[in-house]
Amino acid sequence: MLNLRRGIGTHEPSVISLGQVWVDIMLNVDEVPAQGGFAVADHPKPSIGGSYRVLQAASRMGVPTEHAGILGNGLWAHFIRQSFQDNGITHIGQDRLDEDSGFRVVLSSARRRRSSLPMAPRLMATRTRSTRWSRSPKTWCTSAATH
Repeated sequence: MLNLRRGIGTHEPSVISLGQVWVDIMLNVDEVPAQGGFAVADHPKPSIGGSYRVLQAASRMGVPTEHAGILGNGLWAHFIRQSFQDNGITHIGQDRLDEDSGFRVVLSSARRRRSSLPMAPRLMATRTRSTRWSRSPKTWCTSAATH
């Protein structure tokens, strides 16, 4: 804001991110399998990734934060929007109503080895051959890529 009477600029600091925001589905495995291998994952946990972490940290410090990137319309986008609202982050970017926001599956082993499978609408680079979601605390997944 410019204060013309005093001739000095009064600016309230803010953080605006143009970065991508997605949902990470974290899966703990004993060992990250080789391509074509198999693993049993415990306790699947979704969390918001990408530039969200910077926005969340700035918001927690009391700085006004805004996301100027694109958000979709669907399950993952709703999860992101709810997290924005819960953390005082304003979405000022475009809404893409014909697609959901992206997500990625992250396999993490006890040896701190990680492997991720990014999944974005129309930009599907890699996806698992089979994933079975259930109410049990274990999730079965493979690391074989399909085309």
